[in-house]
Amino acid sequence: MAATVLVVEDEKEIRELLRRYLERAGYAVVTTASGAEAVRLLGERAVDLTLLDLGLPDVDGDEVLREARERGAVPVVVLTARSTVEDRIHGLRLGADDYVAKPFSPTEVVLRVGAVLQRARGTAADAAQVSSYGGGRLRIDETRHW
Repeated sequence: MAATVLVVEDEKEIRELLRRYLERAGYAVVTTASGAEAVRLLGERAVDLTLLDLGLPDVDGDEVLREARERGAVPVVVLTARSTVEDRIHGLRLGADDYVAKPFSPTEVVLRVGAVLQRARGTAADAAQVSSYGGGRLRIDETRHW
């Protein structure tokens, strides 16, 4: 099953560009231009990662990031025009898993999304149940086999 990415971006052109690139890479994508809607979606939908602009018109992205952290371990990649070193440090301290400043390469964003998802899944894989058969010649990771 494809990972679901929530794209929270108020600029329609950027939101649609990200949606197209992420879908082309095989992700299921849910989009919104609203921080309040993002908080609602985080509460009711199973998303695997949130791609978050901090400069939202209704609810500040910092608040959306705080809410995402309070609701669980959904990874968050910040994508924003706030690009100073202090801004990046602030975002990472709030709990962002990665931080991308605008302007950006859509291909780089897709690769960063994949890397963060892989790390997040790796945490679960570290606790995998692996069974060995035939003196260790055959190993089955029972958490990944379905």
